[in-house]
Amino acid sequence: MFKTLTLPRLIRRLLVGLPLAALLVGAMATGVAADKPGPPPPPFPPTSCGSFDTVLALTMLNQKVTFTYQPDGTVVRHVTGAFLATLTNLATGTSIKVNASGPETDFLYPDGTVTVIGQGKWIGGGDFAAMLGPNLLFAMNDGRIVWTFDSSGKTTSFSHTGHVTDLCAAVS
Repeated sequence: MFKTLTLPRLIRRLLVGLPLAALLVGAMATGVAADKPGPPPPPFPPTSCGSFDTVLALTMLNQKVTFTYQPDGTVVRHVTGAFLATLTNLATGTSIKVNASGPETDFLYPDGTVTVIGQGKWIGGGDFAAMLGPNLLFAMNDGRIVWTFDSSGKTTSFSHTGHVTDLCAAVS
């Protein structure tokens, strides 16, 4: 029914978080799911910045996820808490600390469409970076984003306000 439920997890901080299915199962039982601070997970796979690769390593992931179930069948997922990481240029070793703690609210509609509303600092590569500006491969938006997907996971709209930082340039 909610084929695209895993999509907001990828969008959230692009490749961060628990599998959404596991969160939904836990939330249905308790109404709230939260990660407890612990050892950070291994770094994410390298991200290309054109002439060099970068790697993002989490230094703190302590997020709380709450779910609200609307009468029309819409599931509202709210994510708050800390998301801290280090971004490193693999060619030079240059690194920066990144705070991308959001928060975010996702609306998972009964027809399978999804709207993600993010506030604060968000980071990402791929489509996310490209929609923030031309020639961006890995970027951070400090402001507000609204990203909507159809039931197949295809972007139907994207808007953002705030300051955009080219993270590739920051570690070049």
